[in-house]
Amino acid sequence: MSTLLIPPAFFGLSALVFLVAIQLPLKYRVRHSPLLFGSAYASLSASHYLDALPSVNTLWGLFTCIWILHAISILFIDKITIPRGAPPWTAAYKIWMNPRRQLDWDAIISRNQNTNSTSRALFIIKRLFKAGTCCVLQFCIIGPFVYLNFSFTSHDFGRVQEIFIRRLIWSDYGPSITPREIQLRILLSVYWIWLTYLMLDVCHILLSVFFVILRVDTPEEWPPLFGSVGEAYGVRRFWAKFWHQLTTPCCASSGRLVTRLLGFKPASSFEKCFIAFWTFFLSAIYHFVADWMAGEPCRPMNDLFFFLINFLVVTAEIFVASVWTQVSNVEIGRGRHSNTSTRQKFAGFIWLLLFFFWSVPKWQYSKLQAMVERLEHSRQDLYL
Repeated sequence: MSTLLIPPAFFGLSALVFLVAIQLPLKYRVRHSPLLFGSAYASLSASHYLDALPSVNTLWGLFTCIWILHAISILFIDKITIPRGAPPWTAAYKIWMNPRRQLDWDAIISRNQNTNSTSRALFIIKRLFKAGTCCVLQFCIIGPFVYLNFSFTSHDFGRVQEIFIRRLIWSDYGPSITPREIQLRILLSVYWIWLTYLMLDVCHILLSVFFVILRVDTPEEWPPLFGSVGEAYGVRRFWAKFWHQLTTPCCASSGRLVTRLLGFKPASSFEKCFIAFWTFFLSAIYHFVADWMAGEPCRPMNDLFFFLINFLVVTAEIFVASVWTQVSNVEIGRGRHSNTSTRQKFAGFIWLLLFFFWSVPKWQYSKLQAMVERLEHSRQDLYL
């Protein structure tokens, strides 16, 4: 039990140093950085102590990776300071807890953050109801359904199972594609989204309820972590409209630093494209490092492939959308409407599913195979 406290203890030390450093000039921030980032790294490297809790070790590693880049971005890249008139410790806490950087400084400075008890109570009830509903769905419906209908073996996630299109075209490229294999691909194409949504959103809800109950924050300071799934018709919209934006500000900040060094014109198309690439690239690094430090199977090349192929597809979608917009403008000039139709949205959802159907196995299957093999070996040891 005591080892479970090691990662949060080091993280707490890192956070405390950050709360002090954000109030200091740059040269003093530099002096505090060894303790700040040393303790953050210690928390990251100790994430394997949380392996008794399913997926928590990897989730902790991801949070810590995001925290490290968030702190670097705030303290040394953007050199953010506490606004004049803002309560120093309150402002430091707000910056620390908000990687999305959605802060209302006018309200913080004026101390006009009073929310009536009814609004707080409604916020808490709605958020807890949502978290409870998600947990019931997973543990009473979705989880049992997957367990009863899919008995995974390590052979389900072999190297040849990652290949689909080539086996579909050339029959001699590998074993025939079975209905079970298609079912597994469909399941895992969406199940990873649901599990990530469940874990991150429930953690976000519990934190929001905790700090709103303490009256440290207002409900308005805890907007939903994810967008509407109805807006995710397409790969670009999946990442931009639905998926969480926890890493976007710090990735964009470090990306702009790189583009300045490369001499890109600020706010140019080249800079925007590079920042998008940089965000996906760092996401791959996050996942690899988190798996590695957590003691889970890690496949860095698979992580890089998945996130960079997403970047390429997003770039292609932007290009197609720009061409489509030009065509639509011509159609509007002829008196036709250009609003996204229901059929176009449906086609976007099908395209998103097909893309993940093809790409997710190339990203996850080798990791799943290693995890299932580990479970199979542990079961064999129990019977010996």
